[in-house]
Amino acid sequence: MNTRESGREITNLPIPDGARNEQTFELGFVTEDVAGTVEKQRSAGVPILLEPTEKPWGQVVAYAADPGGHYIEICTSIG
Repeated sequence: MNTRESGREITNLPIPDGARNEQTFELGFVTEDVAGTVEKQRSAGVPILLEPTEKPWGQVVAYAADPGGHYIEICTSIG
């Protein structure tokens, strides 16, 4: 089961508790160069929420925010 608590644990993002009134979503982009993509986004003024991090399963992920505050996952492929 995917809960907000497990989402916080997996992403290290400040996912709020409780119901939200606004619509939200996460959009993911797969790339071989997560760090380079993050730097391009940072230089364009995009807020970086989580620096590139290697997960226990070997995937590298980072998170940025779009202007509406939605999470954007920048990651390598799994496997």
